[in-house]
Amino acid sequence: MLGKIYKSALKLFAAQTLEEIYKATVKEAIDLTQADYGSIFLGEKGVLHRVYTTAPLSTRTEPRSDGYAYKSFRTGQSF
Repeated sequence: MLGKIYKSALKLFAAQTLEEIYKATVKEAIDLTQADYGSIFLGEKGVLHRVYTTAPLSTRTEPRSDGYAYKSFRTGQSF
C-alpha cells in the first residue's frame, strides 16, 4: 500500500495546473479506494463548491448543510 501511495504522490508532484492537480488527486483516490467516482469540494465563505468531479451529471449530488461533508468542513474532523 505504501508503494501505491508513493507512486500517487509522484503523479501529484508532476501536475502543474490546478485542474491537473484536481484530476490527478481524484484519479489516484479512486484507484486507491476502488471507488466509481470522485469529487473535490473547496470551502469559501462557509459554502462548499465542487471544483472537480468524475461523476456523470445524472449521479452528482450536492452536500447537505447537515451532512458529513459540511460537518467535516466546519469541524476539521473526518467522520
